[in-house]
Amino acid sequence: MLQPSALDESDKKSFELAINRMKNLNIGDPMIDFQFQTLVNSEVNNETYKGKYLLVDFWASWCGPCIAALPQLKALHSAYKSKSFDILSISLDESEEVWKKTLNKHQLSWSQSIDTNGWDSELAQELGVVFLPFNYLIDPNGKIIAINIDVEKLEKELPKLLTP
Repeated sequence: MLQPSALDESDKKSFELAINRMKNLNIGDPMIDFQFQTLVNSEVNNETYKGKYLLVDFWASWCGPCIAALPQLKALHSAYKSKSFDILSISLDESEEVWKKTLNKHQLSWSQSIDTNGWDSELAQELGVVFLPFNYLIDPNGKIIAINIDVEKLEKELPKLLTP
């Protein structure tokens, strides 16, 4: 219903990415394969997290809502890391130096990676990341069970998911 003339090229690209994600990746689908080097130079991929609930969290140091969510994510990780829950954060910062300063400031204890390609990140584009923060919640079998779940809802859902 939008007139094409009302959108600039960046908006058109964002809409296209989001529409493609909705066509190709939905709740119940397996998470696409990924592989990252973390801040501590260990390699993580889909298999690393098999058997756990995983929040794949896209963020950046310049994203106010991302930074605002960090205390809640820290609390969730601390409360549930021993109960088969983990987080993999992927920064879309283009500067490793700024990213590392932000990590040091906030003392984040879960796996951290960066794709310095920013918005041109291949994985972010494949996953339809058009705004930050953006996340996927993956079940222990590697299937997507939530797309862009907000932290408050995650706080309510994790106890239900992780209670035997």
